[in-house]
Amino acid sequence: MDICADILKLQELMIKHGLVIRAIPHEYSATYEARHKDKHPHGIEYFDKKVGRNMLRVTHKNSKGGKFIIVKQGWQGDMVRFGSNIVFYDSIEQAVNSVVNT
Repeated sequence: MDICADILKLQELMIKHGLVIRAIPHEYSATYEARHKDKHPHGIEYFDKKVGRNMLRVTHKNSKGGKFIIVKQGWQGDMVRFGSNIVFYDSIEQAVNSVVNT
């Protein structure tokens, strides 16, 4: 398998079809005020110098973590809208094939 050739092919397809691919991480972190410790008992409390008070860092699992979503975007705007009918794919290959082969 030639990874560079695969990336160049993906690059070509993305440009040709205006594809935007997003990978969903397995987890993400959110910050809350420390007073919400009862709602997030697994959170880690720390002192935030910027706001001058204790805050709570909580790690959440994404239900679709490790998946990919894709959309065609024909303009060069900075906002990408994936819409409401999102389909999650197990690989970039599946995502690209779903758009290119339709």
